[in-house]
Amino acid sequence: MFHTQSDVVFIKGLKVEAVIGVFDWERAITQPLLIDIALETDISRAAVSDDVSDA
Repeated sequence: MFHTQSDVVFIKGLKVEAVIGVFDWERAITQPLLIDIALETDISRAAVSDDVSDA
């Protein structure tokens, strides 16, 4: 079984205004979205090289 090292990047409480919805009145206004997300990836190469192309 192959295992890679992984890191987790957390984004918590990101608030954005977005146009979302189905109805015309929803599409005419912006509504706040509150986003929490965890991104799991291997960022070891970028950590070693400090090169944005490795990120």
